Amino acid sequence: MKSVELIIKGRKVQDVGYRPFLLLNALNRGIQNFFAYNSGAKGNETVVVQMQGEDDIIASYIEFVRSQYPVHAEVEEIVEKDFKGQVQDAYKFVQLLQFEQIAKAVPVIISIDKKQDIMIEKQDIMIEKQD
Repeated sequence: MKSVELIIKGRKVQDVGYRPFLLLNALNRGIQNFFAYNSGAKGNETVVVQMQGEDDIIASYIEFVRSQYPVHAEVEEIVEKDFKGQVQDAYKFVQLLQFEQIAKAVPVIISIDKKQDIMIEKQDIMIEKQD
């Protein structure tokens, strides 16, 4: 078993779907222990990935990560380090990521709903003026 941490650095590696992209591809390769989180500030962003699995599977995955990025990502560097800690089960990370994405979506949906209410009010005023 090999444990590795990848640090993906770039101007735009957050808010481009990088962690779901990484997770999906890790699961497709059979990586059972996986965790990823965002770090850094805007313009100097990082995504940190911790994984644990069979040596050949991890090596293949790292090769993939170095050659493929999400469509809107701007990657400048990927640093590989040995990782000494325990990496959580990938399917627990799936659940965590789902809740995180829902938490991001709820304020956006509420904002859209409020804007729609304002637009409907304006439409009603215009219809009254036309009558």
